[in-house]
Parts: sequence; structure tokens; C-alpha cells
Amino acid sequence: MKLKKIGKIALLILTLLTTLGLLRTLVNLIFSIGEGYPDISTSILIILTKSILGILTFVYHLSSLKIYTQKTNTLHDTNFISIPNYYWVSAIAFGSVLILFIGIEFLQLILYFGISNNWHFLRFINVFPLILGVITIIEAIKTRRRYKKLLNHNNINLDEIGQS
Repeated sequence: MKLKKIGKIALLILTLLTTLGLLRTLVNLIFSIGEGYPDISTSILIILTKSILGILTFVYHLSSLKIYTQKTNTLHDTNFISIPNYYWVSAIAFGSVLILFIGIEFLQLILYFGISNNWHFLRFINVFPLILGVITIIEAIKTRRRYKKLLNHNNINLDEIGQS
């Protein structure tokens, strides 16, 4: 359980760093609108969407971190952790958006630069968000299953208490 908690904290930090990077890119795009660049409103909307999903995913990781404490056998032990559904959805959406848009950006880079000496660098830049997206989706699904299992276990205990 300790390893899962360490992985959850690492994912929390990586999500925070990715979101801060997206917000920095967003601010740079907003300030470069009037400098002769073509219409970049679509790029701003895409990065804004990624940033909002990143913030919600960060909050999801913070709120679901209690599920992975060593003492947690039931949700009663954690004062009934309530994780809203939109946090689960945002985590899966964040991972999906990372995978989708990184794939699109990767294709654009290949078409623009072709396969050249910078190929390994471009591949490295795009693999990190791709891996983060896949891990975020897998972790959200596993955490959801653990949450449901703990919730079910808590309901069974309440039924036993009510029958005695």
C-alpha cells in the first residue's frame, strides 16, 4: 500500500508540474496575441481546457490520496471520503486529452520537421505527456475500483451492525 501511495504522490506532483507548464504556455499565448501572430484563439481554448482539467485532476489526486493510507480498511476509518464524480471524470478526461492532443501535436511535428536529427528530442518531449495520460487513466480506474470496494465493505459492516 505504501508503494501505491508513493506512486499517487508522484502522479500528483507530475500533474501539478504539467498543469503549471500548460498555464505558463497559456499566459504566453495570451500576451502574444497582438504581436502579429495569426489567430491563436483555438490554441488558447485547447490549452485552457487542458489547464482546467489539469487543475481538477490535481484536486482529485489530493482528495483521493486518503484512500491509500495504511490504516484504511473501510471508508468509515477515513470519515467517509466523498469524491465527487466530476473529479473522476476530469482525471480520465485529462489523461484522454493528453493522449489525444499529444498524438495530434506529434503528427504535426513530424509533418513540419520530418524525421531528422531532432527526431529523438521530439519523441522524448511527446512521450512524457503520453505516458502521464495513460498512467492517469489507469490510476483513476484503479482508485475508483478501490473506492467502490471500500464503500461496499462499509455498507456490509453497517448492515451487520443494524442486524445485531
